[in-house]
Amino acid sequence: MGTKISALTETGSAPTGAYYPLEYDNANYKISTETLRDNLGGKYVADWAQSHGGEDVANGATLTITHNLGTADVLAMVYVNSSASDTNAQEVGMMVHNSAGQFDCGCLVTSLATNSIVVQLGEDGYNDITSGGGLSTTSFSSPTKYIKVVVLSAGTGLGGRYVADWAQSHGGVAVANTATLPITHNLGTANVIVQVFVNSSASDTNAQTLLNGVQSGTASVYGAVVTNITATEVTLQLGYAGYIDVSSGGGATQISFSTGPAFIKVVVLAAGASGGGANKYVADWATSHGGTTVDDEATLAISHDLGTTDFNVSYYVNDAATDTNAQIVTWDAYPSVSAGAQTTDVSTTGVTTQLGKNGYVHATSAGQTDFSGWAGKYLKAVFIG
Repeated sequence: MGTKISALTETGSAPTGAYYPLEYDNANYKISTETLRDNLGGKYVADWAQSHGGEDVANGATLTITHNLGTADVLAMVYVNSSASDTNAQEVGMMVHNSAGQFDCGCLVTSLATNSIVVQLGEDGYNDITSGGGLSTTSFSSPTKYIKVVVLSAGTGLGGRYVADWAQSHGGVAVANTATLPITHNLGTANVIVQVFVNSSASDTNAQTLLNGVQSGTASVYGAVVTNITATEVTLQLGYAGYIDVSSGGGATQISFSTGPAFIKVVVLAAGASGGGANKYVADWATSHGGTTVDDEATLAISHDLGTTDFNVSYYVNDAATDTNAQIVTWDAYPSVSAGAQTTDVSTTGVTTQLGKNGYVHATSAGQTDFSGWAGKYLKAVFIG
């Protein structure tokens, strides 16, 4: 699987220095830097810092991350730490709640452009996850935390990226509360990372990451959850309570998909095997990882071979070792409750993954949720970076 060199030839003239000369099968070709970028994709890392885009890391801060990847079809993963180190770095979950007694914590991508993204930090900080699945609300500001952002764009020529562009319906199903949207990507693998964006118009400007499975209480789900993956399609379940819109400053407002209006864009990323332009590693379906059984409060050591700490990772759960009806796992937390899977340490050879003490949030086809225990479940992790 891949792209022939002959398929990447430049169709127009390219100025000196703007293309790479290649020889293949005794024939000469030239590939422009733009064509190469579009086919191989790219990665940008805004490395550990206490400010990004001229804005200090703080509760409610709005950070601009300039990646220069030349596309708005990207996936971003944000890490936080108390020092400029990958050791004990934690994924910043998209944990935004709109309910009394709960917190607007974590972060969201709130705007996309061809060369930058905007990351909005929650007004109350983020949820710091401990071994055992416990949590505490931690301020970004005191002391000022360090943040790293990994932005990925897979190349279309490698069969690595599919974009279901802005629309008010997907797969013949209108975007609405409780809607079940089929997204056909035809990438030929179920080992993918999916990121969903929402906006009030068909525009990347002010587009917001659509929260995956963030709930209020134990009954209603806001946002979207991937509930099935195949080699050609993912299924996206929208919540019956709509979604949470995050404002500058980190505040949150509930908005209905049905009356929004709401446009949705879906980016599906599936890079090549290790050694390619954007590498992939899959810790396949298992009821234990790193010698630890999948269970409530378990701390898993999951290995990868990417040789870098600059990657995105997605977790999936199922009742059996199959992609059919597999669900993406997100982290949901508020006082006395933690559910899901959260990356709490990263290295060049693996991650530490903390499972919630209350299991994970299971989404139904009616856009509702309940807690399901981790015991006996199968977990799969997909790394791309």
